[in-house]
Amino acid sequence: RSAPSSTTNAVCNPAPARPAITSNAPISAGEVLTLSTSSTATNYRWIAPNGADTTTTSSPVNIAPSSSLYQDGNWTLIITDANGCSSTASAPSNVVINTAPTAVSAANNGPVCTGDAVQLSASTINGATYAWYADRAATNLLSTLQNPTFNNQTTTTTYYLVVRVNGCPAPTDSTVVQVLPVPAAPALPANFAVCEGDAITLSTPTVASQYRWSGPNGFVSNAQNPAVIQPATLADAGT
Repeated sequence: RSAPSSTTNAVCNPAPARPAITSNAPISAGEVLTLSTSSTATNYRWIAPNGADTTTTSSPVNIAPSSSLYQDGNWTLIITDANGCSSTASAPSNVVINTAPTAVSAANNGPVCTGDAVQLSASTINGATYAWYADRAATNLLSTLQNPTFNNQTTTTTYYLVVRVNGCPAPTDSTVVQVLPVPAAPALPANFAVCEGDAITLSTPTVASQYRWSGPNGFVSNAQNPAVIQPATLADAGT
């Protein structure tokens, strides 16, 4: 007679729904890349633009700048559930990693005298934004112009420059504006009187790099001790 029949039950588990990737991109080079998904799974296979991948048991995943997986371009994700079933790959998620500018220089047209204005200048970089600060921590913003002018300089001051391209900051540069004191009023002879036809002698003991005398009758001189005016005329009287 016939042997008893046997049965087996086959279970077909559904594949997980296709996941979607989100990220913190765009980011600046050097910042950690974070990838995540709202899908729940047992394993997450993150596939980099060059085809390399890494599998994690949770989401999100952080990719350090030192990792070989630190890449911009199209990332995809495949998830696997507790039954060992895998989803189809997600739609590509484009990750943008911007490179920060490196060649940035800050300068000024100083030194300037106390009370004068100073102009700051920064190297020109296409697509850059500029921010000048009073402190290296970049908390006290002074100007967003590339080459701002600041009036009434009173003390030697350091100005700090932050340049960004696509939101990525270059290393902070700085420039020191040297402010020189205004010389004291020069010493002059006491008021004096001469007779018409005598000599007028002008001099100052004040030491300086430049001198400019001016007076009546069109008198000018750039000497510390001008040539004697002789003979004095009535037109030479005055201050």
